[in-house]
Amino acid sequence: MNNMKNFAAQQLSKKEMNNVKGGTRVDCYVEGQWVGQFEGKTKEDVEQYIHSLYGSGYCD
Repeated sequence: MNNMKNFAAQQLSKKEMNNVKGGTRVDCYVEGQWVGQFEGKTKEDVEQYIHSLYGSGYCD
């Protein structure tokens, strides 16, 4: 590969890359404070995990 501009992954959006990878990565917050970036199959799966750790929170 002579040029990274020709690399297919460079041409995909974050959403498209997540679909290829088979999951999603989201930023999660508890009481308005960022607690980290988490990966899971879906945003809902990650939020469920955050709720199990902290009792509340949301991801976007």
